[in-house]
Amino acid sequence: FDTVVLSEFHPRNYVDAIQLAHREGYDGVIIDSLTHAWAGTGGVLEMHDAATRKSKTGNTWAAWRDVTPAHTALVDTMLQTPIHLIATMRTKVEYAQVDENGKSKIKKLGTKPIQQEGMDYEFGVVLEMDLDNVGCVIKTRCPALRGKAFQDPGPQVAKILKDWLESGDDAPAVAPSGAMPQEQAEFNLLANNAIEAGRITREAVKQLLADTAVGGQNDYRAASTALLKAA
Repeated sequence: FDTVVLSEFHPRNYVDAIQLAHREGYDGVIIDSLTHAWAGTGGVLEMHDAATRKSKTGNTWAAWRDVTPAHTALVDTMLQTPIHLIATMRTKVEYAQVDENGKSKIKKLGTKPIQQEGMDYEFGVVLEMDLDNVGCVIKTRCPALRGKAFQDPGPQVAKILKDWLESGDDAPAVAPSGAMPQEQAEFNLLANNAIEAGRITREAVKQLLADTAVGGQNDYRAASTALLKAA
């Protein structure tokens, strides 16, 4: 697998990586994990805290107006990309206070993804993994998966999905877009993450830019492709 290692989990970085994968001709992208876009460093919750601190009133509800568009852009990109997309999300146990026989009790309701409420409904298929590595299908558009559970889900699930996806009419071809204004920003994202991960030096990045330049101008698309191969 080619990888992009994010050190800062702003939703825009996820958008850039998904768009880069499409433009470079990849058939699919795996996000591991989508929870970090919500609760990781630079993610939505940190953005919300920062927006609240900056506001004059400290109104936490009003702060969402500054944060929600970035998260919405990520969801839109995930839904609109023509390539296959798989995402993992961490879960947490959800509790609620209930009244039983006139006494308040804390009741365990189950687990829920650590992401925006309802994020799991954005996917065509959702498997919930338990501690025994059993994957239970809790939501699906694929009839053959409805109500199923799989021990160590792997090739057998992939085959069901592949057969289902190939059973309908071909989708209209969507060609990867050409030159894009954010190509330099996307290259910088890849380069910074590779440098911070220790997979390449700044000097090597500069040399890579020089090697891929055309007519004295940086070709950031070609540089991104070379960087993915080099780091």
